[in-house]
This record gives sequence, C-alpha cells and structure tokens, in this order.
Amino acid sequence: DHVLQGLAHAQLAAGQRQEAIATYRQMLADSALGWEVQEPFVLAHYELAQLLDAQGDRSGAVPLYQWLADRWRGGDSDLAVLQAVRRRLADEPTR
Repeated sequence: DHVLQGLAHAQLAAGQRQEAIATYRQMLADSALGWEVQEPFVLAHYELAQLLDAQGDRSGAVPLYQWLADRWRGGDSDLAVLQAVRRRLADEPTR
C-alpha cells in the first residue's frame, strides 16, 4: 500500500535499512494482487530484494526477484525493473 511504501522510502532516506526491510515485509504480507493500486505491492518485491541483496542476503533476495520475474514473464523487454531483475537472477550467487 502507498502508506507503507512511503514509510519504507522515508526509512531508507533516514538510513534506517532494517526498519525499511521490516516495513517492506509487512507490506508484502498484508497485500495481494488484484486491487486497483497494486504497483507499490509489485515493486516492493524488487525494492526489498535490492535491500537484502545489498546486505549480502542473496538467499532472501532471489525468491523476491523470481516472484517478479514470474509475474512479468511476458513483460516488455525494455522495462528497466524487469531488465534489472533478470540481470540479478543471472548473476553468480554472492560468496
């Protein structure tokens, strides 16, 4: 939802990574596809995956990237987020 996404963005801007991760997780647990304003819910998967990836939690990030790749399987190849997701899924796992 827009409120939780805005809160996560504010937490990131304030340097509160762990709080932002918790907020994104709450957003994903409380939301579902099929409602009119679902873009924040869909993009939250990508944004949370990026945060987890940045802190070295590849095993937490990959399922989120995969979720997005599965739903956008037929998406336009020029979508920047989809390109980034596919690149991250193709990367070697971090050590």
